[in-house]
Amino acid sequence: MKEAPPLPRLGKYELLGELGRGGMGVVYRAYDRVLEREVALKTMVAPDADQTQTVRFLREAQTAGGLHHPNIVTIYELGQESGTYFIAMELLEGQNLRTVLSSGQLPPVERRLEIVARMCDGLDYAHRAGIVHRDVKPANIFLMSSGVVKILDFGIAKISTSEHTKTGLVLGTVDYMSPEQVRARKNLDGRSDVFSAGVILYELLFRRPPFSADDLGAALHRILHDQPPGFSLFEKVLTPRLAHVLRRSLDKRCEARFARASEMAEALDAAAVELQGRAGTELLERIEEVIAAGVLERSEPATEDELTSNLDVLDRPSGTVTMVGDPPARPRRKALFIAAAVLGAAAAVTTPFLLRGSEEEAAPTVVREETPEVVAPVEAVEESVTENTTDEAKVEQPEPVEPEPVVTENKTATQAPPVAPPPEGHLSLHVMPWATIEWIENLDTGERTPSGVTTPARLQLPAGRYRLRVGSPYVGQPLELETTVRGHETTIVRRTLAGFDPATLAREILAAEEER
Repeated sequence: MKEAPPLPRLGKYELLGELGRGGMGVVYRAYDRVLEREVALKTMVAPDADQTQTVRFLREAQTAGGLHHPNIVTIYELGQESGTYFIAMELLEGQNLRTVLSSGQLPPVERRLEIVARMCDGLDYAHRAGIVHRDVKPANIFLMSSGVVKILDFGIAKISTSEHTKTGLVLGTVDYMSPEQVRARKNLDGRSDVFSAGVILYELLFRRPPFSADDLGAALHRILHDQPPGFSLFEKVLTPRLAHVLRRSLDKRCEARFARASEMAEALDAAAVELQGRAGTELLERIEEVIAAGVLERSEPATEDELTSNLDVLDRPSGTVTMVGDPPARPRRKALFIAAAVLGAAAAVTTPFLLRGSEEEAAPTVVREETPEVVAPVEAVEESVTENTTDEAKVEQPEPVEPEPVVTENKTATQAPPVAPPPEGHLSLHVMPWATIEWIENLDTGERTPSGVTTPARLQLPAGRYRLRVGSPYVGQPLELETTVRGHETTIVRRTLAGFDPATLAREILAAEEER
């Protein structure tokens, strides 16, 4: 790739100096001789082997050029001169949020909340225009000297080779991706940006991104499967309002997040009012105590309910597979964690379970080891044992019913009682990196049902033996596995697909981002 030529002029723009340099071009401070104003001129030299990328860059810049909001950088013009593509935009005085975070000199807590709130205002405006940023991160948030917050590169943020890993993915961006971005889903909406805003809010409070890791695979796994460090302490450390904002914006399930970025902005403004003066100082002191205690060095695995999206009930003929979401939570007055020790002849096993005080007693949790058989040639790597939650309450059996005689003209026949359907159970399936369930086969009845559900998924199935086929674009061949679902139980199966290559995953995510 050739570098942008050091021209004294570019069309009507007189180049005054260099503001920054990246793998795709140079950003200049320039003077518009026609309108007599200073601008930031972002240049991009088209890669010889990929003209399509340049065309897409300019098309998306045109879309962002229609956004006019106080919290979004204004784009003035797109053009080409002497083989160099350029974007003329508003010249900003100040520094980006990444520089502020790296310095360690953070503003008071109410200002931190204000930064994210105003960022959400700009995001909401773009979302209403049908545009999703997809690359919300501190480097794209600019803090002007006047205090105004600006979102940069809206809809035009493309990956420069200076930030590339060998796989073609920007590591600096991965930390702020939503779970649906990591899954390379193409139907992203504004709630993806809301998640990224939550990541920035967490970093502004705790001075570190919540899902960062030393390698790409670990970072992706944390985004999909782990809660932020300190998640269980949010209510103890933060104010109730702020804890609610952080929990909701960082929910793995997009349907559980704020529906609009403006809702998050309003919640942050309300939380900031409570944290002025001494209240904000005390909050930061509590956060520093948590950091000093090393709590943020440990990730917290997400629970089943926090990972599994609610799935609509599918209308299917009687006797076939029905896929549903999690059952509604029972009213809870009090939660107690109790460890029950079960002594065996050779070892002692301790099983934690949660007792909820309610009108109805909750069933204890029972862990049973189970290794589903791998049928396909692709080998599966077992991540953890299969767990089952069994309702041990005795089920009252009905009194045996004597068959009633059926009288015909010449003889008496015995009518057999109707056969009761098998009780239902749940199968909770987690596949790393993730996969789509192609079909589910009931081995007892021989019936095979198409699925299309993406993991993690919670399936409600009649008790019996099942074979499932899951496919992932990051593994060459589909995987088939067998497991048993028991009535009134939840069987949890976690698998890591053998042959999973983070480099392939990175290329797929990059390709999906380019197609959007």
